[in-house]
Amino acid sequence: MEWLNSIHVPVHVVSVVGTFHTGKSFLLNMVAHGRGNGFALGTSVEPTTEGVWAWGELLEWEELKHPVLLLDVEGFGAPGNTKNYDSKLFSILYILSSNLMYNSVKIIDQREIEQLELLVRQANVF
Repeated sequence: MEWLNSIHVPVHVVSVVGTFHTGKSFLLNMVAHGRGNGFALGTSVEPTTEGVWAWGELLEWEELKHPVLLLDVEGFGAPGNTKNYDSKLFSILYILSSNLMYNSVKIIDQREIEQLELLVRQANVF
């Protein structure tokens, strides 16, 4: 938290949400072009990311006016998590993000659209 408090410039926040084990951490590592240590990737059926994780440094791109902060989040529907927990995580990213991406390993179907719609509606309540 101390690191975040030390930032005194506008920051562009990019985050990725989606069902657990769909490659959110991998996608963010690719966005960062291998800079820094990166987000941990899992090899088991257990989720690797818990809660919300921030990239350890601000990333700079010449094309953007402001530095970029990447946020990784625990996947929706992870074992042991409730829909209420998923809604709260989504709400945090919905509020903080300049760009919020939805990641899926397949074609996005009606069920995923309805789940995302519900999360957006709940985020607007907070």
